[in-house]
Amino acid sequence: MKTGIGQANYTFGELLQGQVNGRPFLVSLPIQHFAKAIFYPSKMNTLELSPEKDKVRKVIKGLRGLHPIQTGGTLLIEDSLPGGKGFATSTADMLAAARAFCAAFGINASSDQFASLLTSIEPTDGIMYDGLVAFYHKEGILKERLGFLPPFRIIGVDRGGEVDTLHYNQKTIPYTREEEEEFSELLLDLQKAMINGDSWGIGRIATRSGEIQQRRLPHPYFHSLGQIGQEEGGVGTVVAHSGTLAGILLDERDDRFTERVKSVLNRLKGWGLPIYQFPVGARKGEDLSCYYNHSVRVQPNTVP
Repeated sequence: MKTGIGQANYTFGELLQGQVNGRPFLVSLPIQHFAKAIFYPSKMNTLELSPEKDKVRKVIKGLRGLHPIQTGGTLLIEDSLPGGKGFATSTADMLAAARAFCAAFGINASSDQFASLLTSIEPTDGIMYDGLVAFYHKEGILKERLGFLPPFRIIGVDRGGEVDTLHYNQKTIPYTREEEEEFSELLLDLQKAMINGDSWGIGRIATRSGEIQQRRLPHPYFHSLGQIGQEEGGVGTVVAHSGTLAGILLDERDDRFTERVKSVLNRLKGWGLPIYQFPVGARKGEDLSCYYNHSVRVQPNTVP
């Protein structure tokens, strides 16, 4: 036994979410901001959580049921982003906790095993896999790996309130056959754009997915963000399909990238809304064994 440390990406909504052949799927947009968990084993059989999180407790209970471990301990969870927004906080908390528990007891669990366990509790983002993936979030099954994203920055706003993901998934309007056909085409286009490192292609797909989602969970700032993005060199608009976030995707390879970031922040500051910006990741070749904290939350009416 040893102290176990685990972490997991948060997300900023999804690049693409829909349904193909009757099976709902999503392509979450991982960001370089992480939930972190530390598990301290003890000789006692009890499990202490700080803060107390019911879903996390269920995950640890599930792991203890799969492995002959009678030892308990204390699990500390460090998170910094609010729930009900589209940051995948529930998934990140559960995954970080599961990784910390496994690290403490030397359990070599696969991404597929984590996916199955988490989805038994609730629909789950595919952040247990490296890079960008298409994931059957209600089944806990990997659809396909899409590779690693070009260097992006997402700058977005929170319209306020919260969305209960479980309730939303139960009440959402069914997709039409025409929409399913379009989602299939969009996923193929995303595969090609990822292979070619085509930031504009990726952004176009994200924008189109957000447009389709406007019919189900309208974001009041989606079109305004799209307009600003077009004027400021953004490659697309990203939404949380079951959350309150929407943002502008910028390509960090752009020669005017720094200028564009400042201009977008200046234009959003008067909206009186929480503003977030994050580098998008994880990216190929980066060491994610340590804990990152690269996000910036800009208070309304201020610019860093």
